[in-house]
Amino acid sequence: MEKFENHSDAEKKAEGFKSEYEVENIALAEQSFGQFLRCLIKESPYTYKQFYEQLGIKRSYLNDILRRRTNPPPAYLQFKIADILELDAGIKSEFFELAAKERGEFPADLSQYLDLEKRNQIRSSQGFTESFKAF
Repeated sequence: MEKFENHSDAEKKAEGFKSEYEVENIALAEQSFGQFLRCLIKESPYTYKQFYEQLGIKRSYLNDILRRRTNPPPAYLQFKIADILELDAGIKSEFFELAAKERGEFPADLSQYLDLEKRNQIRSSQGFTESFKAF
């Protein structure tokens, strides 16, 4: 399998890569989902082509995500990305948090643990209902 190290500097620049120093020094709060995903792919054994083909999406869609032209992908693709890239627990949490923040949603990894009963318990809690009285 071709590794990213085999890509030329020109190809990396064309794809919008930042140097490892630049990437490591971008605080998570300042990073977009696309920047974060770009770093994850770069650190993986996959080329962009291998990655988007394994994910089952088009190159243009991946580029739009990486360049923040579109929202992060839906939950089912987020889980598939996490599996393909074999993200460890800490990185996976950051990944899902960034995706949720930009999508304006609850993190996909946590939503699977909130069944209907738990969601109803949260909604019926006093603090939750009082927070909506202001609206």
